[in-house]
Amino acid sequence: MKILGNLTMKVPGFSKPLTVKVAGAKSDFPCQHDWDIYYTHNKLDENSPGERPDTIYLEKIPVKWFNDGIVEGPSEVDFKKAMEVYGHIRMIDIPYLDPVRKFMDPKFSGVQAKGFGFGQDVFFEAYVQYAEYKGFATAMDALRNMKWVKKIDGRYFQANVKVAFDTTRHLSNAMILQRDEERRKIITERRSKMEQEQRDKEDEERRHLEAHKRAREEEHRRRERLIEKREKLKREDEESHAAEKDAERQARARRMIESQRLVDYLFKSIQIKEDRRIKMEEAKVKESLRKVEQLEEDQKKEEMLRTMLLKQRELRIRERLKEKMSSAPSNSRSPGPSSSFFEDSPYRSRPRSGSRSTTPSSKRSESKSSSASTFERVREKFSDKKRSGKGKERVKSKKHKKKKHRKHRSRSGSSSRSRHEKKRRRSEKMSFELARRLREASDRAVILTILAEILQTCKIEKNPSEYSAAIEAILQNEDKIGKFLTGSEITSNISPLPLNCTVSCILSMIAAISSTFSSKPTQIGLDWLEQIFKNRLSGVVRDTVDVDPENENLLASFDDLVSVLVSMPDRLHNLQKARISVSIPKLLEIFEDSLKSGMIQCFSKARQTLDLENSRVNLAILQKLVAKGRHLKIQNSVFLQVCLKFLLDQNESDQIWSRISQRIFTDESIGSRMYEALATDVFLYAKGSNDLIRCFGFHILSSGVLRLVAARRLLFHRISPDSIIHNIAEYIGICGDLELYSNTFKDLLRVWASSSFIKRATPDEQKYRTKCCLIFGSKVNKFGLSQLWSEFFNILLPGVTERLNNGDIVTRQSGMFLGEMANSWWAETKKKLEEKENSLKFEFQEGEWYREMKSCIAEPTERPDLAVGDEHLGQREIQEHHLQAAQNNSVNLQKVSLEDLDSDDEFPQYEIPEEERNFQTLKLDETSERKADSPVYLTDAMEQLNEKEKYEIFEAALFSLESLLRRKALGFEHLAENLAKKLVLLENRFNTEKFEEVRLNAIIACLVMKPTVALSLGILLYSNDLAMCHRYLILTAFVQASKELNGESKSGAQINAQKIEEIAQEAVKKLKQEGPTNQRANNFASVAQYFFYPLLETQPGQHLDFYGADTQFLSRILLTASEILQTARFSPSIVKMSSHLSQKIALLRFHEDHCVRLSAMLCYTAICTVLSKEVFISVFGTLCESWLEWLRTVAESAETSQSEKGLAVQLITLIVEKIRNI
Repeated sequence: MKILGNLTMKVPGFSKPLTVKVAGAKSDFPCQHDWDIYYTHNKLDENSPGERPDTIYLEKIPVKWFNDGIVEGPSEVDFKKAMEVYGHIRMIDIPYLDPVRKFMDPKFSGVQAKGFGFGQDVFFEAYVQYAEYKGFATAMDALRNMKWVKKIDGRYFQANVKVAFDTTRHLSNAMILQRDEERRKIITERRSKMEQEQRDKEDEERRHLEAHKRAREEEHRRRERLIEKREKLKREDEESHAAEKDAERQARARRMIESQRLVDYLFKSIQIKEDRRIKMEEAKVKESLRKVEQLEEDQKKEEMLRTMLLKQRELRIRERLKEKMSSAPSNSRSPGPSSSFFEDSPYRSRPRSGSRSTTPSSKRSESKSSSASTFERVREKFSDKKRSGKGKERVKSKKHKKKKHRKHRSRSGSSSRSRHEKKRRRSEKMSFELARRLREASDRAVILTILAEILQTCKIEKNPSEYSAAIEAILQNEDKIGKFLTGSEITSNISPLPLNCTVSCILSMIAAISSTFSSKPTQIGLDWLEQIFKNRLSGVVRDTVDVDPENENLLASFDDLVSVLVSMPDRLHNLQKARISVSIPKLLEIFEDSLKSGMIQCFSKARQTLDLENSRVNLAILQKLVAKGRHLKIQNSVFLQVCLKFLLDQNESDQIWSRISQRIFTDESIGSRMYEALATDVFLYAKGSNDLIRCFGFHILSSGVLRLVAARRLLFHRISPDSIIHNIAEYIGICGDLELYSNTFKDLLRVWASSSFIKRATPDEQKYRTKCCLIFGSKVNKFGLSQLWSEFFNILLPGVTERLNNGDIVTRQSGMFLGEMANSWWAETKKKLEEKENSLKFEFQEGEWYREMKSCIAEPTERPDLAVGDEHLGQREIQEHHLQAAQNNSVNLQKVSLEDLDSDDEFPQYEIPEEERNFQTLKLDETSERKADSPVYLTDAMEQLNEKEKYEIFEAALFSLESLLRRKALGFEHLAENLAKKLVLLENRFNTEKFEEVRLNAIIACLVMKPTVALSLGILLYSNDLAMCHRYLILTAFVQASKELNGESKSGAQINAQKIEEIAQEAVKKLKQEGPTNQRANNFASVAQYFFYPLLETQPGQHLDFYGADTQFLSRILLTASEILQTARFSPSIVKMSSHLSQKIALLRFHEDHCVRLSAMLCYTAICTVLSKEVFISVFGTLCESWLEWLRTVAESAETSQSEKGLAVQLITLIVEKIRNI
């Protein structure tokens, strides 16, 4: 919808591009008003279960989702467990699980599946009766407009489960007794039938046994004769087989010897290859160790070389300074920059202890010579290995010296990183070694020693990954530890671990404990968790502000900690059924208190830290915790509300608190989706616009996500209270700019004024959009946007006009009130009393909706102070700057009055070309006629149908199409299908007379001359982008073309309910006539399948609702199918077509719409009419009983209409005439 919205396109016949408007579809989910009306009108007994609003009907539930794998079909226990979330369930009924239910009367069986969809093998339906109304209402609200989703094998599947309240009193006492009685009746009939079948079966078996006995005696005599012959042959075969077995035994022995030799050879060759591979691997390991040792030695030598180079550089600096000092006069010596640098330089040489005192010059010369000689020796030794000849020449340029110095610094940094990595690997190796020793330990003393080492290791600050192996080993070996150690030893060696370890160890410990919840929770882990929550969690959360942002390993561990903390309540709730000694509710209470305390301490520490100069805090981890855990329950509230309350309760004049709040709620580094959800919740929880200003500031000017939440998500994608709309409008007006506020208000007005929204939106959506427009409109003058009222009113006016013509009182009052208020707000800007007196006024009926609209434009009762104080002067200047910039960039609109709207002074004058001035003046009743030559070929006719300027060319092609198609002009076979589709979608762009008639005749000509075109039109009939008038046009063309092929006269009369009884009476009269029917030539019989099957075979998409708004279209399809079936009565496939039609309409007999039920009866009438008695009895003889029972129910029911009753009586007569002589 977002992509298609406001999309522009050029359409033939329009000079300006058109804009696409998209709106959401109306939900058909029932609301409380629907079931209140139903139970009020039907006057049911509210004290009796099933006759009050307590039962929910669910349809199209996937069977596999609730299958427990034990028995076939859904599990009632699993389904009840899923639905018991919303309240206590009194009773559940799943008709699928009752094998007798499908043989019952549909009135009380509970099977309501309709249409051409899947049967009960894939989906099932259920009735859920709650013990209280609260559970019923909660379930209906929770399942409203929801799709059911289930994760199966790592993939997510969704189902459109239809949910509605029960209108059949299915679980009432009367219906239950009736079903029980029917069940007993069916079971009794089955039992008697089975007993009769059993008796027949026993008689048949007795006869078979007697015959079998006689045959067995004869067979016994025959077998005795054959046994003698077989024994003789067997002796001969045994002699021959003995010789063959001896030869085979010898051959097998030879093959075994050869196989043994081959296996020995293969094993020997494999052993040789394995020995060779092991030697090569040992050689590679030795070579790697040698390279590592060589690398360490090279690094040491490189450090020594670097030291020598630094000393040499120091000597050169000293010599240079000495020369400068000696060249300067003795009386001008003063502490200048050079001397001060020399005194403070870190490279200044210091006298060694125990050395003799020497003069500085001699000392420098000695050190210079010794250092130079050492440097030359080292450089000559390693120049070929490391330097590649780069250090042999003396470097003179200063630029090259700096580059060389940076190179040395980078090498020292890389060496320090490598040392840090080696240290980390050694720690991890030590942790793994401790874990291995603990797993392999089988002695009490050894276990105590290992635990002491682990406790000592956890007191040293390391990366969290360096503790994980040891901690996981303790948790995994809990049984072994409990077996070898006493309770006091466990308390002294294991329990104090969370109290004495480092923060990194705490992170690793929490991650390891949470990972055990999915498999087997350990008592040691839960004890550790309780101690962490009591003593360490608040401190860990507090110290997140001091985390180094460059420490990637620690940041990743804190990210994992945030995820674990967010999921911790759910994980602990899942442990309530486990046999543990820790109280889960108490542990959750400790967790909530510690998390809240840690959050408050973290904010307070950040505030204290920011008081210092050049101080920085890291709030990224806390922001992720607030964003991901915003819905965590904290003392009858949620975590985000607690954070907001603490931050907003601080002193508003303290700028540091404002910086902290905006750092938490404006940083988008957590991801756009997460930040969008966080911003949405802040808007919902904020008490006023002042809270939003403190949380977001002016971030809306630069953040696209925040603009999307404030101006789109909260206003167009959900229904919010009036106070939230006021807060959004105030915040956008104060911290946004003029363009954002005006565009938001324009979008609201466009949606409110669109005709599709007025027709298809729900009453709640209508009221909510009206409130949004009223609240935003009431603040237009306040924020200085009065010059745009003319634009706003031009957008608003079509919606007001269309709503005034609407029959709904709420819709009409919405248009009148918003139009009147917009006019009054516009008139306020003109400061003219006479214009206010002549402004738009309507007369309203005092009602609840009118009072609600008046109250929504009033300011909130506890409206926060939106004025920015002295401490926010900078923000006020920014706001005025943005408002002034937006005003300069906007169009300079003049303030006009209502009387000036219709004047022509604002339209620019333009000159009319001379060729357009020469026109012919016609008389009153005279019309201009221009004619063009008719096309000769179909290709030219199709091209001329695209004409957009000259109507005579378009009309010439249109009126000549039928004749070209009837005589199969050149190219007809290739162009017929495309031409038929083009004619269906053709527009009457020149308002041509008799356009519809000519177009219909041309489509009929295509179908008559080439019947296979009906297949393409049948697919087009159910396409997504086809208007309903075009669908009806295709159905009309199908009927008329079939009649023309049958030799009947074409008629445009449509079949309706009043003519159905006449059709049935004529069918009965034809059956009563004696003698054979005169069969005439029927050209339609051989091609009837092209017209018939596309109507019923094509599956409609989600854009067609055959059980809602499109029931009339379904009725029309069935009427067309019945007419085509009657026209094709002599077709060879008439029996197959009739059987197919009866299967499709079997479930439509109980459709809710009156016209669909009438059309289904007409289809049965067509089936009875087109088939002879013999064929009808052979195909539908077994179904006649169910048909007659259904028709008798329709005829005797008091709820059916007179037309249905009349047709039912005639159809009963027709079926009885067919089966009279059976």
